[in-house]
Amino acid sequence: MNEMQCFVEESEDSLVCQIRISGDLSVRNAVALHQAVLAACEKHARVDICLHDITAFDVSAIQILMAAISDSTTQVIIRIRENAASVTHWLDLAGLSNILLNQAA
Repeated sequence: MNEMQCFVEESEDSLVCQIRISGDLSVRNAVALHQAVLAACEKHARVDICLHDITAFDVSAIQILMAAISDSTTQVIIRIRENAASVTHWLDLAGLSNILLNQAA
């Protein structure tokens, strides 16, 4: 069973936060993903979510990322890193690549 890995880095002024996420972004880790993203969005003006080495990705992750982006108080940028083809594949199929992928890295 693959787990989700989440590493949070804050800027010195605490205005910007980067969350690096890898592993399983399916329904089995949806609560943990939601809590990490929500906590960052409540505390910071900008949150960069970097997805890399994703082993599973489903609609639950899409819903959480969409909710974060639509938060009017926080700027959220989704970045796709290495080994995240499953993410771009599902976003393309859902027609959401242009909405969720503000900046691919």
